[in-house]
Amino acid sequence: MGEKSFDMLADVYRLRVLNMALNDRPVGRKFRDLTELEHLSALCGGIASGLACVAASSVTPKGRDAMIEYIIECLHHGREQADRRADARPPTETQE
Repeated sequence: MGEKSFDMLADVYRLRVLNMALNDRPVGRKFRDLTELEHLSALCGGIASGLACVAASSVTPKGRDAMIEYIIECLHHGREQADRRADARPPTETQE
């Protein structure tokens, strides 16, 4: 797969995760008492464990450590992308 195709597919998945986080937030009595930080922590934990499970089932047991290292690299890249996007936005009233 070419680099352009890879980047396009990665962007599709990024947008799906964003939409899930913003639009598909679980509601109901059992989630009502959770703070914003707790919801974010549950989202991060769920995504991370799901990603690790998919990665682990996609490689041999010997390749799992390398896959986790790659996921860590992806997290650093994701942070850079998020910072770049956040820096490009005009500040809101609460950010000033």
